[in-house]
Amino acid sequence: MKDLAVEEILRTLGDAKTVTLRPGDVLFHEGEEAHAMYILKQGTLRVLSGSTILETVRDGGIIGEMALIEHLPRSATAIAVEPTKLSPIDQRRFLFLVQHHPFFALEVMQVLAHRLLPSADAQLSRRTPEDVINTLLNLVAVPRSRATA
Repeated sequence: MKDLAVEEILRTLGDAKTVTLRPGDVLFHEGEEAHAMYILKQGTLRVLSGSTILETVRDGGIIGEMALIEHLPRSATAIAVEPTKLSPIDQRRFLFLVQHHPFFALEVMQVLAHRLLPSADAQLSRRTPEDVINTLLNLVAVPRSRATA
């Protein structure tokens, strides 16, 4: 995510707690139930499936969004490479951010598309980026009765 967007999102989260990890600490394990996604305020995380490194996420990046949006177990393990600070975003805060900060929604969709396209061969997801984007859009859709009222 762009620095300005990250700063705005972090200001919006204001009262959110900060998760602090030391090098080698695990944020979450592959297969675990997901209750939050995270914005990296500072540090670096390595994302692994088994012993395969899938991605390195740095300052301003987001992690854990797929499992939160899809209500599926974590598709990978995330381990801190250096001292790391993160802001957790649960489902309620996620929906608020998507509805009130359109650029946040676009950033999440771009991250999802970026991660899903190369992951088809790695078996991270059997869904297309369009499927995930449609799921995200359905999460924030205004019910018809409210839209016409």
